[in-house]
Amino acid sequence: MIKTKLLQLCVAVLCVSGFISCQTQQARTELNMNTDWAFRRGDTDGGERGDMNDAHWIPTTLPHIMQLEKKHC
Repeated sequence: MIKTKLLQLCVAVLCVSGFISCQTQQARTELNMNTDWAFRRGDTDGGERGDMNDAHWIPTTLPHIMQLEKKHC
C-alpha cells in the first residue's frame, strides 16, 4: 500500500513538472541556413576562413547534388 501511494505521488510530481516546463518554454526559432552557399570542385587553401574570396564559385542551394558536374576522379 505504501509503495502504491509513493508511486502515485511520483507520477503526480512528474506530470506537474512536465506541465510547468511545457508552459515556460519559448517558441521555437527557425533559422534559414539555405543562403549564401557556393560550390567549387577540389581543395581550397584557407577554405575555412570567413573572409575567403569565393566570388568565382558556383552559387548553390541546399541540398546540393553534383549530378550535373563531371565525374570526380
